[in-house]
Amino acid sequence: MKPLDSDKLINIFVTLLLLISLSINLSHAAPGGSISGTVSDASDAPLSGVTVNLRNFAGNYVGATNTDASGNYTFTNLATDLY
Repeated sequence: MKPLDSDKLINIFVTLLLLISLSINLSHAAPGGSISGTVSDASDAPLSGVTVNLRNFAGNYVGATNTDASGNYTFTNLATDLY
């Protein structure tokens, strides 16, 4: 078996370092953004059980959620987009 020359060893070493670095960075990537708010009536009283639909800027349906007892809603783990 023929030994590897120094250039090939350096290339292999650099490639391994890049792959390790990339895998470490990807493991710390954030899962996504979130959008939250409160639904209230004209007198500013919170509304519970209201269905809130989320669409992106292009008008595509993303999902739905219901408000809690305090009128709050949250969409989590959203992809980077305009909503």
